[in-house]
Amino acid sequence: MLNLNIVHSVSNTFMDELFSLFKKKLLPKNNKMPSTSYEAHMLIKSFGLIYDSIHACVNGCVLFRRTLKHPHVCPKCDSNMCVDGLGDVPRKVLRHFPLIPSLIRMYKCKSLAEILTWPKDGASFDDLLQSMSDSKAWKYITGKWPKFVVNPPNIKLGLTLDVVNLFGDLNSCHSTWLMGLLNYNLPP
Repeated sequence: MLNLNIVHSVSNTFMDELFSLFKKKLLPKNNKMPSTSYEAHMLIKSFGLIYDSIHACVNGCVLFRRTLKHPHVCPKCDSNMCVDGLGDVPRKVLRHFPLIPSLIRMYKCKSLAEILTWPKDGASFDDLLQSMSDSKAWKYITGKWPKFVVNPPNIKLGLTLDVVNLFGDLNSCHSTWLMGLLNYNLPP
């Protein structure tokens, strides 16, 4: 429902009424569904599924955080951080999903924590390329940093990058760059 709220740009008041309708009329009594969108956001936050919004220079010069948290003009290119006439609405936002809470959640689940040791226990020993651990690059890393490989809970991550044109309009004035981390400790 929170996804529908964002996709269709409906008001929080409408979402509160929708949550209330589901909770009181459509679901059984004593259900655990949140009754407001604020409660739903707090529930998601309690699972650790949060992201940080960091304002950025429209030209990609700097991120407005820490010591640069409050300036409204980029110190490198003097461009305005906010949209003209809209007050504090930023022109560019970086949304960052923190890595460490996600990894901690993975190790809190006993069955998933056992799976994360797969590269040490489940790697194949033939000459066939069946997973990332059979590749030449993996074997190079294993040979170069043997102390890292000895400890099974150490996480091996791969960085991916993709540019997405969300609305299929190649003339749009914005771009979306998705960056992801692949966990190579999980089996194929």
